Amino acid sequence: MKINLPSSEESEKRQRTCKTWIIAISACLISPSVLLFSYRQKRYEYAVVFLLIAASVIVIRSIYPTPPISGGLFISLVNWFFYSRYGPAILHAYGAWNIAEIIKKGAIKNFKSQ
Repeated sequence: MKINLPSSEESEKRQRTCKTWIIAISACLISPSVLLFSYRQKRYEYAVVFLLIAASVIVIRSIYPTPPISGGLFISLVNWFFYSRYGPAILHAYGAWNIAEIIKKGAIKNFKSQ
């Protein structure tokens, strides 16, 4: 079975018309779902952000199995993002939303300049 990439026109249309909040919610619920958006829009940025966040959470949790420090609000937030059950999901959602916004604005700008 051969898997073909979508055509350039179709992927550009998907980039322009994507709903960034849906991408963020799907990344929060099932983080690897951003790989589907990466494939459908022919953009590698979603995959890179997903892998960077996943790798950083895994590395930090393996170096420091328990939260290393306690302190003020910033330290508590960092500990929550890396050691809680839902923190990494929020990081994935925020990263996917940011990338989707950047890609959508660029695609709209390219479409208007043509």
